[in-house]
Amino acid sequence: MATRKPEVERFTQEFSNHLSARVALESVLRVRASKGLRMASYYGNFFLRSLDLLALPNGLPNHSYAVDIEIEDTLTSPVVYFQTALLHTTAYGERRIRVATLALPTTDNIHTVFHHADQVAIASLLSRKAVDRALVAKLEDAREALQHKALEIIGAFKTECTQSSSGATTQLQIPRSLQLLPFLTLSSLKHTSLRGGNNVPTALRMSAINSILTLPAEQGVQPYTVPRLYALHDLPPQAGYPDEQTGIVELPPRLGLSAESLLPFGAYLLHDGSDTFLWFGRDVSPALCQALLNVQDVRAIPSGVITFPDLSNGASADGPAAGFELNFQ
Repeated sequence: MATRKPEVERFTQEFSNHLSARVALESVLRVRASKGLRMASYYGNFFLRSLDLLALPNGLPNHSYAVDIEIEDTLTSPVVYFQTALLHTTAYGERRIRVATLALPTTDNIHTVFHHADQVAIASLLSRKAVDRALVAKLEDAREALQHKALEIIGAFKTECTQSSSGATTQLQIPRSLQLLPFLTLSSLKHTSLRGGNNVPTALRMSAINSILTLPAEQGVQPYTVPRLYALHDLPPQAGYPDEQTGIVELPPRLGLSAESLLPFGAYLLHDGSDTFLWFGRDVSPALCQALLNVQDVRAIPSGVITFPDLSNGASADGPAAGFELNFQ
């Protein structure tokens, strides 16, 4: 590996970021909720000391834990509360506690529940439950359970919120808040963590499962499970440059994850939160190859891990700037 300079540089950077990250040591996490709610199960890397007390070996800023909550009794209060308390030791030896409280309104209208559902959070929880089951049961059982739960959610909406239960024929309408749930479920099934077959190495699958169990919902679903695709050959004028007011690098519009988005004369960047892939069509412009990778044409582009060259012309700044910003979003 020492002869692969790009991989060595990446490993050095990631290892340095890991050692310099703010870490919570000797942590314990307690989760509480209002009367009538029960913590059914937890997902993440921890040791369960009691029903509501988790011992964490360490906590990083990009770690998250999911809790499956069940309703035991009828909720009569208009608001329910959830509270988490994290007791930890800082890298400087200070013992601290962080408390977060969340208040959510209750309703007796099933339509309100469906129309205010968070499909990203639901997809994240379902994928965590699936990979957790895959660790103790068959992979196919975990995949089937994930599909069944997604179909159960859509079926419950059809039964409770449409007229199909009364005998009227109606086309199934999914609420706007859940329109992407089937797509997110399919993305989870095709992901390395739950992909069927024997063509996925065990080490890669276990690494993907660990990421699914620890990444926050907004990162574990997008872009880790649903990557982001950008066209580098058709960039807006402001793409790749920092915004004058916020200083954040402007990213180009995202494309759909299908072969229809790929043109033979295009160059594309695919980012999944961990790795970034470049795809060049066979008829891509030599000027674009020169601007992005400092090569004469598409046939001179090296395969494998590469590093963006530091070029001074304006066109080359779009690719490296956008790619650099993607590593932190």
